[in-house]
Amino acid sequence: MIDLTVIPYHVICDYIEPYTRKCQKRGLCIDIYDFITTITVLHRLYSYKLFRRLNRHRDLSVDFYPYELMYVAKASWFFAEMDIWTFIAHEDLDVLDRLPIAQICLKILTISEMSVEDYKLSKSRVYRLWGLLSTSERQIFLNKYSYIRDIELLE
Repeated sequence: MIDLTVIPYHVICDYIEPYTRKCQKRGLCIDIYDFITTITVLHRLYSYKLFRRLNRHRDLSVDFYPYELMYVAKASWFFAEMDIWTFIAHEDLDVLDRLPIAQICLKILTISEMSVEDYKLSKSRVYRLWGLLSTSERQIFLNKYSYIRDIELLE
């Protein structure tokens, strides 16, 4: 059986490294830049919303323990993933055509079974789903699932 965890050195030198030095198309560069900026806004937005929701009866001027903030930052990926799946289904986007239906069902079913320590799985799925969305679809999502005042607070 082939070990896929290790990329052979010649593949890195002959294929991957030269590709990273090639000039990329303008559309791809814009998409990469948009992905990086909007995924950061998405995570900060969901972390902020979850933090505010969990602490609505607590004085926010009081210091918080680092583990509380880390827990919120991890848990926010689950809520972002659920909202992205909802957005894709509700908007009837062609993103679903890009994924096999069995894979979609399996990913949706496993969201509720994960613990907070499994946030990396949810985070990686958010990254993949976010990458499947176009730049305009990402903006529509952020406008639909956030409030302008929330985004202004994050900047």
